[in-house]
Amino acid sequence: MARQLYGGRWRVDKPLGQGGQGVVFLVTDLTAEESTPVVLKRILNPRRAERFVAEVTACKTLTHPNIIRLLDHSALDGSGEEKMYLVMPHMDAGNLEERAAMYRGSVDSTLEVALKLAEALGHAHSKGVIHRDVKPANILFAERNNEPTLADFGICLIRDEPRTTETGEVVGPRAFMAPELEGGGRLEATPAADVYSLGKVIYFMLAGGTVLPRERQAEAKYDIFTGKGLRHELVPPCQRACDTFPPEV
Repeated sequence: MARQLYGGRWRVDKPLGQGGQGVVFLVTDLTAEESTPVVLKRILNPRRAERFVAEVTACKTLTHPNIIRLLDHSALDGSGEEKMYLVMPHMDAGNLEERAAMYRGSVDSTLEVALKLAEALGHAHSKGVIHRDVKPANILFAERNNEPTLADFGICLIRDEPRTTETGEVVGPRAFMAPELEGGGRLEATPAADVYSLGKVIYFMLAGGTVLPRERQAEAKYDIFTGKGLRHELVPPCQRACDTFPPEV
């Protein structure tokens, strides 16, 4: 049986997983232009076409070593017989959600990852792109190192572009979402929303996978800073200092 082919170029080798909005395949580039492993994400829900366009637009706008590269995509206007799809490098070392135990109590490794993510977000914000979905599952790794890749710009907000979410619709990572976005509020999110989510990600890493409920790090159950030395105690103030960076778009 012939394997499915997308764009006359991308041959499906095997499925890697499926979520509510799409399915991901490991594919081979028949042109051999891309020699390293790549994946194709096919959008299953045709009602999410606006988010597909937003993700393509954002990835084409952004060029940063810690932001996912877009290698190819289907037609934006829905023309052609093929489903909407994106092609990206294969991040085969897992996501941060899966790797959380690696960072438990490790300030150096955690801040190494966090700094690169902050730089990636700073680049996005400077280009008028607010991610709005910063969470461990969207932080990918190609190798077993501390070089993160920020992915999944499907619900991003792009300056001067039409909004891709309905008024009142709750968007963003629920456990990592900035307070102003809860309940569908402030869909015109500022960069501060991404910075807040990054602070939650920092805690998630240091705690080895524990999600911090709203600002409760001082409670005994969630306090991973007290009694572990000055370097740990400096992390919460560092998170608060990030509230002023980057400037609003």
